[in-house]
Amino acid sequence: MKKPSSTRQVNEKLPSELLDAATFLYLREIGEPGNNTLRLVIEEAVAGPETTSAPNEMPTELREILHASRPIISDASCFSYEITWRSYISYAVRNESFVTVDKEEKYEGRFLRRYSTSKFLDFVAKGTFADSKYPGPFAHWEIITLDHVIDVVSIDAPHVCRFKKPNQ
Repeated sequence: MKKPSSTRQVNEKLPSELLDAATFLYLREIGEPGNNTLRLVIEEAVAGPETTSAPNEMPTELREILHASRPIISDASCFSYEITWRSYISYAVRNESFVTVDKEEKYEGRFLRRYSTSKFLDFVAKGTFADSKYPGPFAHWEIITLDHVIDVVSIDAPHVCRFKKPNQ
């Protein structure tokens, strides 16, 4: 899988601080560049300019809603992030429209979350032989984007690299 050509920087802030400061996030790429390694490209987005009118052929109620709406766009002010794990035990991608909230789950972070208790950790415990002895202590990381929720269980913390896209 190709890497974006761009200006890259590893930031002094914690990965969760970088991503959690965004207004919106989109998942742009997901892949396994090596055996059991995971790479995500996440792109920031912001609210674009207000829509001034809605098509007349739309129902009145919908036109009223859309009149004050704003598109979500990724513009020149937005960064992209390459997030990688050297290894993983399990990962899953869900359509965010079908994700449920469980008040028993415990996590820190807004868009990049680290769980101490989660249903995904329970799933990994029941579906694999991974434990704190082998491969070692592991954590559940979750990335929340506008259309996807990505869950990763790994012994490694994610490595986050922030970059601007070419020609910005």
